[in-house]
Amino acid sequence: MKESLLSLAENSRTYTLAVAAAMPANLDNFKPAADTWTFRKQLHHIAYGINWWTKNYIEAVKRDWDPPATSGSRKEVVAYLEQAYHSMKEAINKAAMKEDRIKGLRLGADDYLVKPFSIEELLLKIEIFLKKKKKKTATTEK
Repeated sequence: MKESLLSLAENSRTYTLAVAAAMPANLDNFKPAADTWTFRKQLHHIAYGINWWTKNYIEAVKRDWDPPATSGSRKEVVAYLEQAYHSMKEAINKAAMKEDRIKGLRLGADDYLVKPFSIEELLLKIEIFLKKKKKKTATTEK
């Protein structure tokens, strides 16, 4: 699942940024029809949508749909778009780590240590594990 989602996100990023690069700068305010957004506003809307989707569906942080007004140059809007794709990729990778931890625990792991970790945390986990093992051994020997 993670690899498919990352691949889709990368394809979307590549295509969207290629379209942005190919559009002549003098057409940033172009509207294909009177009741549509300009090219620059559409790029901004895509970036906002990616950020909103990332928060709501990957990070599970409920956000209302409230896009800000489009401001800034095309260069700034494209930077916002690149940031949105980068944040989505990071969130997918973090969520996948959580998925891996849950899978490991369901398969029988007793605990999970997230990197980077402190030596103190590792020693404490070992101490707790040994106490549980000693307790379990004592109850099975009775």
